[in-house]
Amino acid sequence: MSQQTAGGRITSVKMFDDDMRAEINLTTGGGQVLTLRLTDNKQSAFSGMVACATSALTIPPTGWVQVTYDDDDREINDMEIRS
Repeated sequence: MSQQTAGGRITSVKMFDDDMRAEINLTTGGGQVLTLRLTDNKQSAFSGMVACATSALTIPPTGWVQVTYDDDDREINDMEIRS
């Protein structure tokens, strides 16, 4: 399981009916769109990522989200909003 880091703008947050299941689309500075899953390890971590991701949708065009994720399952390990 290798760790990847990417930065860009969150362009969508999708919530599923399943317990603790959500994903984001992250458009990187190079124009690549990554679909990444929010963590499902703990309820508090999942809830924090949902709050962080949805608030990032309101960041002006200069806002930036930095994520680290597992390359094999595309699950986010950490997320940071930068302005």
